[in-house]
Amino acid sequence: MSDNTKNKTFLEKYLNNTYEYPRFSSKWFMEMSLVMVVFACTGSSALYIVKYLLRNMWQVEGTVFGGPWQYTLAYFVTMFTIYPFVLLSYGTLFGRHQYFKKIFMRMVSFGRLRALLSKSFKSQPKSQ
Repeated sequence: MSDNTKNKTFLEKYLNNTYEYPRFSSKWFMEMSLVMVVFACTGSSALYIVKYLLRNMWQVEGTVFGGPWQYTLAYFVTMFTIYPFVLLSYGTLFGRHQYFKKIFMRMVSFGRLRALLSKSFKSQPKSQ
């Protein structure tokens, strides 16, 4: 082991993982299965969280497609806000923080925020 690897704490190793395997190998299939499990858990959990928030915090009752329109609007706004954070949480719990951090940044940095982020990344000098 190199000195750089020895000095890392468990948390640094856990959060800085990168798993890239040759495509269609058995390890790749296991990795993709784990990613699908994370997305499945995220979707189910985000659904329950949003329904709880709408019912108990904002006292909005209804169904997404059955109405009223206030419920549908509140549902989508809340879901698009909550989902990336739930995804990053599950990705970290399953040990794939770096992979889901990239997806989180793509989901969160949209519109004007994305333009600001891209300008700030371009203005930084490249290290050699």
